[in-house]
Amino acid sequence: MSIFDDDTRDQFSSSIGRPGSSKTPISGLMLMLGCGLITLIAGAVCQAALTIYVPYVKIRFFSPLISGFVGGTGLMMGAYWGKVRSEKVRMIVGAIMGLFFIYLCWAVYLSWIASVALEQTVVVWNPIHVFSAIKFLYEENPTGIRGLVFWWLAEAIILYLFPQVMSFSKNDPFCESCNCWTKKKLDADLFKLEGLDITPAAAAEEGDGIVEHLELTDQTDGSLLGVEIYSCPECPDTNYFSLSQVTIAPDKDGKLQRSTGVVYLDKLPVSQERVSQIEELIAERERLMDSDHSLRPPKKTGEDFDL
Repeated sequence: MSIFDDDTRDQFSSSIGRPGSSKTPISGLMLMLGCGLITLIAGAVCQAALTIYVPYVKIRFFSPLISGFVGGTGLMMGAYWGKVRSEKVRMIVGAIMGLFFIYLCWAVYLSWIASVALEQTVVVWNPIHVFSAIKFLYEENPTGIRGLVFWWLAEAIILYLFPQVMSFSKNDPFCESCNCWTKKKLDADLFKLEGLDITPAAAAEEGDGIVEHLELTDQTDGSLLGVEIYSCPECPDTNYFSLSQVTIAPDKDGKLQRSTGVVYLDKLPVSQERVSQIEELIAERERLMDSDHSLRPPKKTGEDFDL
């Protein structure tokens, strides 16, 4: 039984801001576009330099990934700094900037090779001229044209997707009352999964009341329940709770690897009372581990665990 009924939950969620809040400050949108434009230009220059000056095919194969990462970083950070919460706005901006990034990469590349060939500064910026130059390169390379077209398409897809994906990659829950992003307060894989009859649908119906059913375990590997809590750094009223299946197993080198499976709850708004319950459970686990060090799990480093 959840401590919130449906009406209270909706009211509580509205007051603290859902992860999918649709608010988009105009200043935040401008910051996202400005930061994105700067890093897209840097990414286009990086793409051109790698294509022109790196003779190694294997390195050039990764050039769209490197350039896409550089280009998408500004959109990601601009959306975060500008407090752009709307996923629709991020998606639209990412899609438009992705298309612009493809054009920008071609414009910078063509300007660069034209300047080198003519030994003077040439700027190819008109979309019609860019298209004409691409067509010229296509017609001048009759041999292996299929491979060239395939590579151009693959590059374009990567360069288009990176800005879109990265615009979504930093999207923690938001506290509307304090006008700030929440911070991850807790990430623990200490709860028992075996024997617990749980599905995403059942967890969603139970809501934050599922905390009542969490049981500590002395397992250090295998299938566990992982808990994440995001809290506002400015107030105690905004908290979010995630629950997922986590598998910890050794790889071929014997190093424990952590992978996330089924997500049962994803950033559900919860009260401070529930957060305190979870923290008390974990404090109990810490006391047990202090008394018996064999129960202490390996140290977590990102997605890996050091033995």
